[in-house]
Amino acid sequence: MGFVTTIFLARVLGVEGFGFVGFVTALYGYFALFANPGFETVGTREIAKGKMLPADIISSLFVLRSGLAIGAFCILAVVAFVSPFSSVVRMMVLIQGCNLLVIPFMFQFFFRGSKDMAAVAYSRIVQSFSYMVLIFLLVSSEADLVRVPLIFLGANALSLLPLNARIVREFPLRSFRIDRGAIMDIARHTLHVGGAAILVQIYVSFDTIMLGYMRTAQEVGVYTAAYKIIAVLTLLPVLVFQAYLPELSKPGKDETADHTLTRYQTLLVASGIPVGLVGIVFARVILVGIFGDAFESGVLSLQILFVTTTIIYINIALANPLLAWGMEKEYLFIVGAGAIVNIFLNVALIPTYGIAGAASSTLAAEMTVLFAAFYRRRCLKKAQA
Repeated sequence: MGFVTTIFLARVLGVEGFGFVGFVTALYGYFALFANPGFETVGTREIAKGKMLPADIISSLFVLRSGLAIGAFCILAVVAFVSPFSSVVRMMVLIQGCNLLVIPFMFQFFFRGSKDMAAVAYSRIVQSFSYMVLIFLLVSSEADLVRVPLIFLGANALSLLPLNARIVREFPLRSFRIDRGAIMDIARHTLHVGGAAILVQIYVSFDTIMLGYMRTAQEVGVYTAAYKIIAVLTLLPVLVFQAYLPELSKPGKDETADHTLTRYQTLLVASGIPVGLVGIVFARVILVGIFGDAFESGVLSLQILFVTTTIIYINIALANPLLAWGMEKEYLFIVGAGAIVNIFLNVALIPTYGIAGAASSTLAAEMTVLFAAFYRRRCLKKAQA
């Protein structure tokens, strides 16, 4: 549903208007990570382990995220006013930024850690369906740009209502308490996971930010369209990891744990290779067929990004289990290497090569992550032997 909505927006807003939406979304993504830096992963892992009371985990994360969300929103507001944005883009940034204030009320980690994936699925369906319907009804041209982040905010808040109702039923307010020890413990674990998440965001959307500042809105629109296709395809390995996270997080090593890890990695690698190969061959058909002839200039970038997609599947198979095993520092090293390469190449390539340079920078970053992940996993096996 989200992808269908994206296609609709690209066609009714045009390349430039769609570029504005892509830029605002990418900019917001960085502030969202500062407000929610890895708390979902750490919360899911701690709920699955069962060493802390669920009420302590929920209340600790609420306190931490509330402070960070308010701070992130204030900084984003300053950025919106000091940047040379048009009044429309400035308003879009501020409305999109209001989603930061919703983050403390996101308790999906509890349901994932409890293996209640259905609750999370229903919440996502409510969000995507309401967003899609309202976009179809209320957005018809570039003149409706400001409505896009406003609708997203409403759909996001609406999707949280059923989950929050269950949290209140299962954990009455009297069960919540501010435990400084629990807060510090979760914050310590999140420091590395959150830092890694920010670094991952750099080589996921830093190119879009750079294009917005250094190139044209039309190029941002074309690149955003190409990347939306990749975003849909790379959603699968992320969801697979989230589904496997409770099992991978269980303490101890035995045959069952090894079998789970093998099954998880085989699934991702086996599905990632054909996705990349098919995409390279049919990139033009896919891009033009979905978004229209106006986006044809993004075919080469999409082909490069399809190669990147296969590498992403393999990287999630190799590197992400480190998060389940509590090895946040090793994961931080891996994604940090990719982020450094991505920043350097974006600065070097985007001014001259535009969206093709942006796509190439992303591919180089993911290749760096692949080599770093392989090296770290090899060192880990030697240490265990």
